[in-house]
Amino acid sequence: MVNRNTIKHGIDGKGATSYICPTCTSNTLEVLEGSFKHEETKQSRAMRDYEDFGPEHVSYIFSSLLQCSGKKCGEIVACSGIGYVDEFYETDEDGYPYPEYADRFFPQIFTPPLKLFVIPKETPKDTAEALVDSFNVAFINPASAANHVRVALEHLLTHLKVKRFTVSNNKRRALSLHARIDAIPEKYNHVKDLCFALKWVGNAGSHASSDVTIDNVLDIYDIYEELLREIFSGKSKHAKELAKLINKNKGPK
Repeated sequence: MVNRNTIKHGIDGKGATSYICPTCTSNTLEVLEGSFKHEETKQSRAMRDYEDFGPEHVSYIFSSLLQCSGKKCGEIVACSGIGYVDEFYETDEDGYPYPEYADRFFPQIFTPPLKLFVIPKETPKDTAEALVDSFNVAFINPASAANHVRVALEHLLTHLKVKRFTVSNNKRRALSLHARIDAIPEKYNHVKDLCFALKWVGNAGSHASSDVTIDNVLDIYDIYEELLREIFSGKSKHAKELAKLINKNKGPK
């Protein structure tokens, strides 16, 4: 399952990150000492000339190398992203709150891309590749990531022998994703709700005006991970209630 706390807290420029290594998929990626670099953006520097400038106006860009801590792995991953100043409150000895500030940094691009959940080895190659394409843009373009998941679902249905076309009046027509899910073989009827949920969020990602968020993408990763488990190992997890909610909304929750 995707570690949402890791993603939402970002990295602090030193120490462990809890991101999953894309090569061995089991060890913690750590910031490589001396590699973390950040600078304030031009817009942020320009704001300092204004009288009302405050910490909330600060913005950064950064880059860093991460290294897997596994002794048999040691993979190197490059990442870059954005940052800002976070305001939070502490309490003094008299019980009065006072503000404190800390820089927060959030990776947007990883090379090689992270695997935001472990893809079973039985997964068809084209399905796995579409999922990795999704992982590659998840942090910087969630709508595009959702659309790649939709593509991965189309590939998976083809692997399950679901037909892609129908013939009517001697004309060949492509079946909609909805129709293909409806045509899933009876032995896979128990995963239809999961597939429909992926379809709804994937559809939202296809729209130019889409407001798909990283939280929505993490939802469908949880659902897709369960879908693959159901098909290839028969091990169900926890995403079915989430799928029901997305299907009820006919879109991201």
